[in-house]
Amino acid sequence: MSLWYPLEVARIKLTNDKFIINTQKKQYLSITDVCKQTLIKEGPNGLYRGYGISCFGMFFYRGLFFALSEITNKYTLDDNAINFIQMQFLLGWSIQFLSQLLTYPFYTISSRMIMSSGSTQRYTQSLQCIQTIKKQEGLKSLYRGVSINIFKSLGGASSFVLYTYGFKEYSLDSKNF
Repeated sequence: MSLWYPLEVARIKLTNDKFIINTQKKQYLSITDVCKQTLIKEGPNGLYRGYGISCFGMFFYRGLFFALSEITNKYTLDDNAINFIQMQFLLGWSIQFLSQLLTYPFYTISSRMIMSSGSTQRYTQSLQCIQTIKKQEGLKSLYRGVSINIFKSLGGASSFVLYTYGFKEYSLDSKNF
């Protein structure tokens, strides 16, 4: 995560810059331009703003995802399932979406911290960011944009089916191994 996080910072800044109203001049030309300008203005720390909360969110997300996967696999891996693949896809999608839903505030906080660099209201810590968001916009705004994750989690559901089906077919107890 440490290696690709500056690219995530550049992606978020570039995406936000793309949607600036026509009356304002766009700040960045490319991903390399974002990285260069951030390094010049803020130093290496600018490319890692929000990194801590992002790592914590990723750790929590992966833990939740794998825990829910293992718990549900214990009760759903049975040979008599009529629609095994369809059921696993729905289950995988639900697990993926639930995990993303519960950890989405971490992504929001990380994105806000990234976007605050160079502005007058600059977040220095995650807690400061949360308190400011809560005070100015309410806690609901931590989930602003979460609805698109319904569609993003379909890819995770596919990998869940492949993992579960492969686990069922080629487990150590299976004769196929």
